[in-house]
Amino acid sequence: MEAASNGVRVFFSIISEGADVAETLVNFVRQMEDDYEDVQDITLFIFAVRSFFCWSRAEELYTTPERVEYIKHKWMEDNDAKYTSWLASSEDAHENLKWSKWTFQAKNTILSDFLNHRETHL
Repeated sequence: MEAASNGVRVFFSIISEGADVAETLVNFVRQMEDDYEDVQDITLFIFAVRSFFCWSRAEELYTTPERVEYIKHKWMEDNDAKYTSWLASSEDAHENLKWSKWTFQAKNTILSDFLNHRETHL
């Protein structure tokens, strides 16, 4: 539960600074990935990411496709960096990549669902 509290603290500190929504989402998700990695609780991670989209300012993403592309680009960069780090380590075990794969798929699916929900309900 403390991990969730850390993520919430990060989120509220970011929004109080007036950062843009895309940067806030990237930072929030990164914090959630770090917070839940030790326990690899994908259900809690998914809940946290979905909860972000309850924030009233999340709707700004509907009108800023360039910021959505920024988010996707940052997530791809993070994913590539983790994979590259694993390759450089010469480890045969792929268990280290499991969490990264789960979170990468989850956050992209959640973002797509959020954006598609708007399109289907206009």
